[in-house]
Amino acid sequence: MRLSNLLVGASIAGALLTACTTDEITIPKSELYAREFIKKFGVIDPDRDLNSATHSGINVVTTRPTDVKVYADINGKRYLFAEGHKLSGTTPLTFDVPKSVKEVIVDIDGRLIKTPLGGTVRANSTGRAIWEKKDNVVEITREDYRGLTDEGVMAFKDYLPEGVDNIGKVTQ
Repeated sequence: MRLSNLLVGASIAGALLTACTTDEITIPKSELYAREFIKKFGVIDPDRDLNSATHSGINVVTTRPTDVKVYADINGKRYLFAEGHKLSGTTPLTFDVPKSVKEVIVDIDGRLIKTPLGGTVRANSTGRAIWEKKDNVVEITREDYRGLTDEGVMAFKDYLPEGVDNIGKVTQ
């Protein structure tokens, strides 16, 4: 009996001692990598934008179906970012470009027009020059449109009369 009490006591003591041992916890490799990254570089700012591109676009205004291509010059090379076929009316073209791009080149039926991101390109009125006489000087503007007074129309006729050599009065 005494031997059985001794065996029971020894087995209880053995069970208690084995229950006190700790299991080895394995740390996943991703956790080890994250710890080393934080030690070396610090914690990443959650508000920082790590994207190198931005989503933008332009508006194209045409009165007839027009083919449009949008390019940007990056480090001396020209890249195509958007293309639209048979656009008519006011049409938005959206695309992704590198954040360094501030303006794009719009090809409208072979004419290249520079515009800032988010800008509007008018296919039928871009590049017009309108003359109006002010203080005996002809003023050239590049606005979308401008109403001419009767005096402005007559000043054009007086400044560039027909049948007279007008070289040097206007640019080519």
